[in-house]
Amino acid sequence: MVQKLDRDRFATVLFAPESAREKLFALYALNVELANIRTQVREPQAGLIRLQWWREVLDGGRDPEARPHPIAWAARQLPLVGADFEPLLTARENDLEPAPFADLAAVEDYARATAGCLARLACTLLGTDGHRAAETVGTAFALVGLARAMAFHHGTGWSALPGGAKADQAANRAALAPITARAAQLLDEAQAMAYPRAALPVLLAGTLARRYVQVLAAAGGDPFDSAVSRPRPMPLRLLWHSWRGRF
Repeated sequence: MVQKLDRDRFATVLFAPESAREKLFALYALNVELANIRTQVREPQAGLIRLQWWREVLDGGRDPEARPHPIAWAARQLPLVGADFEPLLTARENDLEPAPFADLAAVEDYARATAGCLARLACTLLGTDGHRAAETVGTAFALVGLARAMAFHHGTGWSALPGGAKADQAANRAALAPITARAAQLLDEAQAMAYPRAALPVLLAGTLARRYVQVLAAAGGDPFDSAVSRPRPMPLRLLWHSWRGRF
């Protein structure tokens, strides 16, 4: 599932020790499941029911239902507790609300609660420090991801833009620019932080995020340009940065 639906994170997991890969794949598969709930339900209440099911499973409940569910059961085996997932679950509940983000700070809070939280948990699974840098990189990665996915989100009636989608493309590009600028700033901040080399399988998402910022800039900030949404795992770029010990 991760290889098909989250190719970027799949590529970064390949730089983790073999002993940690299964755990990371389980975590990222769970993230795909939770992220897809919004597009799989017609009514917010149905989504809330699904998220509550996941909350109970991750808290150790619903054994008869969790055991035959490969992703749920794999997530249950992770050395994490239900409370670790709460920021992620709460953010996905907010996914179901039609109200747009109030401002850029609200968009960043959402990015931190989703991919930022996920990156922190991935660091825990790697058994390494670097959680602060990982959360910052994860937040930046999410902001860039929201920008790149704007065309897709537009088709579903959801928007990451503060105040919601605008009436014309020029206005959308203008509203998107602060999001990508903030992502680039966060990547610079994370680079200046101390982190161990062992955290690189998580931090390499920053290598991809920085490249995606460049791709967006080359497209004139137009998220509807087909080059922007194209997956680019960039294995050679990741290999180079991994060898250098930097992202």
